[in-house]
Amino acid sequence: SYKYYEEKLSGLITDNELQDYYATNYFAPKHVYVFSVQDDSTQLNQISKELKKGMKISKVISKYSDIPYNEIDITFTDNSYGQDFLTTITSLKKGDVSSVLQSNVFGNYVVYVESVGEKQSYEDVKDQLKEAAMTAKESEDPNTMYKVMIDLQKENNISFKDSYLNDLYKKYVNEHYK
Repeated sequence: SYKYYEEKLSGLITDNELQDYYATNYFAPKHVYVFSVQDDSTQLNQISKELKKGMKISKVISKYSDIPYNEIDITFTDNSYGQDFLTTITSLKKGDVSSVLQSNVFGNYVVYVESVGEKQSYEDVKDQLKEAAMTAKESEDPNTMYKVMIDLQKENNISFKDSYLNDLYKKYVNEHYK
């Protein structure tokens, strides 16, 4: 049934929606450094300023050795970092530095983009786009799976002759189509 669910959900996403998703969310793979702290962001402000002035990343890392950082190769499908983080990454170009931002994953953080890979065409990433759009659709509406399965039941004319079960089923359907 999960395979049916994936196929059905995939079919709900139109080519226009995928092209919009590409225009809004796609970015070429990037190699980034993320400096993060949970509380006081004073040093992060300094890191951001110094990187913007052109200080080399290796010097920043040694100068601020007490500030944890992650070195990440990231693509538009890496949603484990959170949508706010991906939105930040989307707008940054090679050599760009973000201001101090906040996320559930990193706390207070600053992003430095060291390099940007080659941009791929819509057709080259269409399958990845569909997967990412499906994940986004599921996160926007936690009832997505239930709705798809309810639609399957409607398509196959599943009904209940027992009035008690039918009432329970109607209640179930209404809970997921709020």
